[in-house]
Amino acid sequence: MKTRNYLLYDVFTTERLAGNPLAVVLDSKGLDTAAMQAIAREFNLSESVFVLPPANPKHKNRIRIFTPDYEMPFAGHPTVGAAIALAELAEEGGAGIFVLEENIGPVRCAVSKHDGNTFAEFDLAKLPEPLKLDADPEAIGAALGLTPHEIGFENHRVAFWSAGVPYVTIPVANLEAAGRIRLDNQAWSELAPRKSEWAFASPYV
Repeated sequence: MKTRNYLLYDVFTTERLAGNPLAVVLDSKGLDTAAMQAIAREFNLSESVFVLPPANPKHKNRIRIFTPDYEMPFAGHPTVGAAIALAELAEEGGAGIFVLEENIGPVRCAVSKHDGNTFAEFDLAKLPEPLKLDADPEAIGAALGLTPHEIGFENHRVAFWSAGVPYVTIPVANLEAAGRIRLDNQAWSELAPRKSEWAFASPYV
């Protein structure tokens, strides 16, 4: 069996074992989707990134992002972590501007050093767009343990949006209501739209 190097990063933090954990598998050429999914399941982190040669030679790399259960077209902390990892491995010394190819499309990344820490930012590959939502706002509120009058305020209403990964955005009346939310997974699975063949879009309160 071929061995492959991988890195473990803590993203969005300056401390070890804090922030968002991320596995970055280097030289993933030859791994098929099933193998990547199995490896991501073995890592059992929120996301794992697999680095591949780019389709466009002007781009740095292609990356694929997996949770333990499914592949994502795009995600923020894996993009940041992968960009930093690839910049730090390059001869430029941990900084630069380059493009990563993701399932959502090309993502332009900028990596820089600040006070001994590495910082990355990226351009959105896709602007948010509204999607059709069939679920009743009152049923959505009930799935969160809230009453109808606690869902929405002023001109803010429940909606379904995606900039690559779909979320149901749920405005609530106040912080007190937000603090009482207890998601009923069974109720949510019966009304939430899907973001993959079997995964449901998450509520974003």
